[in-house]
Amino acid sequence: MVDGRFFKRTDLEKAGELAEAATKRNIIFSQTPEAGLKIASVAPLKDAGSADLSFLDNMKYQSDFSNTGAGFCVVRPKFIASAPQSCALFVTENPYSAYAVLADLMFDDIGSECFAAEAYKSYNGAFVHPDASLEEGVTLAPGVTVSARAEIGSGTKLYPNVYIGAGVTVGRDCALTAGASVTHALIGDYVRIGPGVRVGQEGFGFAPGAKHTPVPQLGRVILQDHVDLGAGTAIDRGASGDTVIGEGTKIDNLVQIGHNVRVGRHCFIAGQTAVAGSVTIEDYVSIGGQTCIAGHLTIAGRAQVAGGAAVMHNVPAGEIWAGAPAQPIRSMFKEVAILKKLAKTGGGELT
Repeated sequence: MVDGRFFKRTDLEKAGELAEAATKRNIIFSQTPEAGLKIASVAPLKDAGSADLSFLDNMKYQSDFSNTGAGFCVVRPKFIASAPQSCALFVTENPYSAYAVLADLMFDDIGSECFAAEAYKSYNGAFVHPDASLEEGVTLAPGVTVSARAEIGSGTKLYPNVYIGAGVTVGRDCALTAGASVTHALIGDYVRIGPGVRVGQEGFGFAPGAKHTPVPQLGRVILQDHVDLGAGTAIDRGASGDTVIGEGTKIDNLVQIGHNVRVGRHCFIAGQTAVAGSVTIEDYVSIGGQTCIAGHLTIAGRAQVAGGAAVMHNVPAGEIWAGAPAQPIRSMFKEVAILKKLAKTGGGELT
């Protein structure tokens, strides 16, 4: 469900209105739902309810589609027969692009309402919107901006030039250091956010085509208690669900966390690691620096990934993986030993 603190529903509610508006943006439907049916929100196939819109663009998720509770779905013609009886269909040859346009027509980002400088009040060089809520004991440095409907807990310190977006919640006894920005996020207690960190910006989502279509990023970022983010790290908000960083997890400098990623509790992620969208990292995982993790994978609990690895497959619980492409570390060392042996002998065939 899209969070109303960050996005507002437009006046286009009925399936017929949305289909007509999408057609004006060059989306072609061969079938649409009954025109008068109302669509409330968007959601992933697994989480969608009877008034929600979802989409299917990948065979990998056909089972989720067949069992979805979504009332509306955007699909290719070949998936019509797999649709639940309760699901009304927008049928098109380009469902991802069509979904992107429909979602964009359905929601507006409310943050743009908070840009008028005259709406803010100055407190010793910090600027706070009158609709924001700050508990007693919040410290504001010069250059801080706190937007409308934001909530900041007692004991939290906002260092110079920190930006807090509309609707953001920050818990108690947190530290947001110089130049950090937080939007579309819910932050727990005792969280430390390093200099220049970016939390809640749009994820990297585009439907490819002759002109790539931006996919609205309508989710949130959730940082649980005692999370630590190093300088320059970026945590993208979810596309339709949430990006979640679990309790006690420590993330180093210059780390990229893509949209819909879920990181468990008490993990370590070292500097310059890049985690692509929709990855699941379970509890107590350790990831070395400059690791790349492809999208939609699972790094299971207490696994370890060596620095510089390129992870292209799921990593089982408790295993240690290394290399590019990453594999169990013993297999990687065996391959390295064979290559060294070949180098010393001048080549030859392996038996």
